[in-house]
Formats: sequence, C-alpha cells, structure tokens
Amino acid sequence: MTEVMNQLPRVAVLQWMATMLVLFSRVLSSLAKDPLMPAMFILGDSLVDVGNNNYVLTLAKANYPPNGLDFPQGPSGRFCNGRTVSDCLVQYMGLPFPPAYLDPTAKGPVILQGLNYASVAAGFEVVNSGCCGAGPYDGLIPCLPIVKPCPDRSAYLFWDPFHPTDKANSYIGTAFFSGGPDAFEPVNVMQLAAMP
Repeated sequence: MTEVMNQLPRVAVLQWMATMLVLFSRVLSSLAKDPLMPAMFILGDSLVDVGNNNYVLTLAKANYPPNGLDFPQGPSGRFCNGRTVSDCLVQYMGLPFPPAYLDPTAKGPVILQGLNYASVAAGFEVVNSGCCGAGPYDGLIPCLPIVKPCPDRSAYLFWDPFHPTDKANSYIGTAFFSGGPDAFEPVNVMQLAAMP
C-alpha cells in the first residue's frame, strides 16, 4: 500500500494533464458529431508518447520489442507494453489514436483529428518492481530488446522503471473518464465533455 501511496503525486500530474487535454479539445467542440470530442491534442512526456522520438536522433526510443507487446500494432514508440492513458481516453471518446506530431503522415486534414506532441524528456500484485527491465527491482535499466518481460504483465503496476503498464494506464484512463469524486474532482472527463 505504501508503494501505491508513493505514486499519488504521479497520478495527480496525469490527472492535471488529462484535464488540460480535455479543455484544449473543448475549443474544437463545435465540430463534434459522433465522438464526445472532435479531436484530442496530447502534450506530455514519455508517459503519453506514442512515438515522436522515432523521428529524432536520440537513444530514448521504445519502437522495439518487447515494448508494445500488448498493443495491436506492436512496438510503436509507446514506453509500455500496450496503450498509454491518453490512448485509453481517446478510445473512450470514440476517436482514433492521434499520430505523433513528428510522424510524416501528420499533415493536412489529419492534424484536425488530433496530434500527440508528447516526447521523452488497482489490483496489481507487483508494485515494487518493473515488468521489463534489469537491475535491482528491474528498475535500473529500461526495457531493451535483450530483456525478457515478465510473463503476467497485468499483475504489474510498472512496465519499466518509469512507465505504467497497459493495465495501469487503462485503470487510470477509466478513472479520468468516468470515475467518481473519490478518483477525480471536481468533474471527470465524461462530465466535462458533456458541459455546454
């Protein structure tokens, strides 16, 4: 329980980021038809990066296995085994995954559907160790192609030393989207999206 409590500041930052994303997306709400929002523009760090670092000269990349192990398209640059919190929110809103800002296809009408500008800079059995990494607590070295991930990723809070697993991101995304006041105040994303 202490490990989970130590993660509360990180959750507060994610909560703030999600609120800012929704507020920014509300600017375009007059264009909405079926989705709750017409677009989502994501600003953040490696917790929500979907592959911007694939297009820059850096060692901080996650476009190789076992990253993306549980993501339908495979390794994409997401620093986790599956979806990020922003991916979960986009799905709940009925939107497609927005491309990385630096993706060559992110131009023209595509950018009106949202972009991800992020870049690197709840029933969990394992909260004090990463699922994929090396060193003490699998937290010294991030997930690399030579590192074998844990067999049950859904039991882990962290994918690597810094990033949550798909299950953790799904849990957080659900709390942001439809959680009660005990999880998200003053309103959740669904309530905010429904405001006139």
